[in-house]
Amino acid sequence: HYPLRRQRQMCIRDSILALGLGGLSGAIIVSGFNPFEGTLYYVSEKIFSQISSPSNNQVIITIAIIGGFIKLIEESGGAQAFARHMTKFVSTSVRAQFATYLCGLGIFFTDSGNSLILGPLFGPIYKKLGICKEKLAYILDSTASPVCILIPFISWGAYIMSLIESTYNDMGIAANPLSVLLSAMPFQIYSILTLIAVPSIIFLQKDFGPMAKAQKDYKPEEDIVNAEKVVLEGETSIAAIAIPLATLLGFLTFFMVYFYHSEKGLSSVNIRTSLFISYALAAASSAFYMKKKYKKSFQESLNIFVEGGKSLFFIFYILILAWTLSSVCKDLDTGPYIAGSIKSLISPAVFPMIVFLLGALISLSL
Repeated sequence: HYPLRRQRQMCIRDSILALGLGGLSGAIIVSGFNPFEGTLYYVSEKIFSQISSPSNNQVIITIAIIGGFIKLIEESGGAQAFARHMTKFVSTSVRAQFATYLCGLGIFFTDSGNSLILGPLFGPIYKKLGICKEKLAYILDSTASPVCILIPFISWGAYIMSLIESTYNDMGIAANPLSVLLSAMPFQIYSILTLIAVPSIIFLQKDFGPMAKAQKDYKPEEDIVNAEKVVLEGETSIAAIAIPLATLLGFLTFFMVYFYHSEKGLSSVNIRTSLFISYALAAASSAFYMKKKYKKSFQESLNIFVEGGKSLFFIFYILILAWTLSSVCKDLDTGPYIAGSIKSLISPAVFPMIVFLLGALISLSL
């Protein structure tokens, strides 16, 4: 799994470089093609401005809190306990694959952790049942990002809502980011169809194309780890994840309902406040559990929590540079220019499809 994590980090660094150079080149254009003045303008008027923005700070702090919570859940063994509990029902190839799918849905709060947690757990079981590793990779990957994008109260949701808020503000559009995100949910076609396709393929027991070839060519090793041993090893209780998640969902529901009724709606600040307090309390409940169960001190839990926030520093860089690029493009009137250039060439009806294709191309190029 190290190469996978390394590849992810390299992609993130490439994104940071691309966003940084894009914003800097725009700032140089705004400064009359003067590299020196453009650099000063880019840093002092744009980057520092985005960092000092109250709403942007709220987003970064909220995501850091979520990262700390995820790290505590991973260290407490809660996610592994959940997955191990699910493997008790594994006795056939179909059940093993469906258990992997359900675990992927259950560990919805982290996309990268999904593969890192479930891969080592289910790998030996797949070997024992004669299922190729490509199928395991497919199921894990198809329940990681797709399920995350459909849940608005995790780090992905906070990240996307921040981009919606920033873009809409630059365009002069007054809208609630959460409402916009929820209204877009039915159009998350890829995520929805992917989450439907996985169990369909599992229960049809039919492989296609390269997957069928991979399964046909797969030859399980003769000396493999016994699946039952994998299922039973470890003493982590499912309470390690049940208690923090119950705390999170309970308080999140309470604060959302409170703000909705007291202020006749949910503002961006209300949403971030709800997320911040709920995740902080959920992290505290995880720390209390770890102290009682494993005798871990609160200082140790705090160190784990801080490490989780630090692990998202690359995301913070991307956010700041994305906000900065958006602000520079506004100064350049990039949006009106593109709209004026293509309005006579492209029908508005096909423009969303073009945006989708460009997004797909960019994702493949990272």
